[in-house]
Amino acid sequence: MPPRRTSGRVYKGSRVSKRTYAARVRANNRKRERNKTAPLKAALSLKETKKKTVIDHAGTGFALLNNTNKWMCYLPLALDKSTSDSDQHRESNTIYALNYRLKCDFEPHPECTDPFYLRFVMGWAKGSSNYGADKTALECAQASHLNQYITNHFVDFDKDDYKIISDKVVRLTPRQIFDSSSGDGTLEDTGLQNDNRALWSKYSKTFNFKFNRKYRYEGSMGSELVGWVPFIGIMLDRTPHGAAFTGTTGSSPSPLCMTDQNTYFKDIH
Repeated sequence: MPPRRTSGRVYKGSRVSKRTYAARVRANNRKRERNKTAPLKAALSLKETKKKTVIDHAGTGFALLNNTNKWMCYLPLALDKSTSDSDQHRESNTIYALNYRLKCDFEPHPECTDPFYLRFVMGWAKGSSNYGADKTALECAQASHLNQYITNHFVDFDKDDYKIISDKVVRLTPRQIFDSSSGDGTLEDTGLQNDNRALWSKYSKTFNFKFNRKYRYEGSMGSELVGWVPFIGIMLDRTPHGAAFTGTTGSSPSPLCMTDQNTYFKDIH
């Protein structure tokens, strides 16, 4: 009796199943990819990893006034070129970016007694031509652009203009509101002046933007990055019944944002 014929198709002269053939194709593709990146990895292993550090422990307040200027933006790869040896600046027009870490500590002001929202966005700006005038990727990553078109924490980013990889909203509420008046019958105790103060807990947020790829610059300025521009945006937005923020001072000051930024990269000569 002749042997029973097994099912399967013939691929490149041998009888294998579809699953086995697909696994071989994936393995060959991975091997080709490793062979392509091997020279670059070997070259990078000989180069020093640089770290650009920007620290703001004094804190920057949101320039939010009359419900405008809600955004602060950070550009991880805004790296200027140095003409001499530098541990923090790039020395070539092509770099291999590893990652960018941003740590934010928010400290609300005691005179701000209403809850508020913080929106954290991380992604790439592509550029836009949807608003009557062309906008470069760098312009779309600026706070001035987001203030105009992303006006509250409900508005979505246009997928044609941005590639967003993280978008999160948190609501911060004071732990306690207390009367700071002396209780001695002076003017502050007559009700003509608002003596309410809020007790807040400090809020922290950490970002880790991973790149692991090459980037090219057209010139010596960090603003001359070619292609999509990575950015991190932080939005401050009040609740529907909350008082409007009055900037860094006034009756309802915005919170301070203290930051620690580190960009890790290598030069490619």
